[in-house]
Amino acid sequence: MNYRLFFTIPLLFVPFLSFGQDPPKEDTLVIHLDAEIYTKTAFIDDNPRTKPSVFEYLVDKRNDKPLTGLYKVITGLNSFYYCRYKNGVETLELNYIEYHQDGKLVRMDIKSHLLLGSKYLSVPNYSCDKKIKGFYKSVISDAIVEEVVIKQKVKEDTVYWIVKSKRYPYKIPFEKHRLKGCF
Repeated sequence: MNYRLFFTIPLLFVPFLSFGQDPPKEDTLVIHLDAEIYTKTAFIDDNPRTKPSVFEYLVDKRNDKPLTGLYKVITGLNSFYYCRYKNGVETLELNYIEYHQDGKLVRMDIKSHLLLGSKYLSVPNYSCDKKIKGFYKSVISDAIVEEVVIKQKVKEDTVYWIVKSKRYPYKIPFEKHRLKGCF
């Protein structure tokens, strides 16, 4: 058999193997924290009898518009986080904020107004262990409200976090690809 043909045929399939992975379901916009984002302040005074409300939101310097969509925010040379914004503010729907350092997930915050109300779940030191420690924190002050224990269970392509708490026990499902290198 011709050796050139023997080595050429497998090389024809390499592009299909490398691009055959699932594409991201949503476009992720890349932005640098210090260079391309600034905080804008707006005053809302609907009622003349009360003080005006101060409202801060993040704005993209390149087009002077509030951040809207899923962003990969680069914070340093090898560190970044993903966050979903709507009109310059983190969304109130289920929002996984993933902090990465040197290609590894090091911290995760899960915010959802519908699920947790005025609290959010924070895992400051993420590890691949079956049990990890986390906290319920206040959205307004970032103060710790309660310490929780989270069990990680894997079923097919989904990872379930079973949060054990005194007041707010629940189960959070998310895709396995969010926890790269663990499962």
